[in-house]
Amino acid sequence: MTPSLINQTVALLKDTSLVYVISLNDFLGAATKLGQRDGRLVEMYLFVAAVYLGLCSVGVWAVGRLQQGRRQAA
Repeated sequence: MTPSLINQTVALLKDTSLVYVISLNDFLGAATKLGQRDGRLVEMYLFVAAVYLGLCSVGVWAVGRLQQGRRQAA
């Protein structure tokens, strides 16, 4: 059950940027506001992309490790 929970968490993290579309404040929205304020929009978007990539990669890696351990235990 744990791998499916982690998969759902990764999917939820990816979907948080969709919140921006309905005008709620999220990580991407905050980065957009800061980038526009400071005139560094591209840098902020690159930072957000790196954070999302890092978090999703760690989640996918964790799922792989859990599934691998589960196969060895069976």
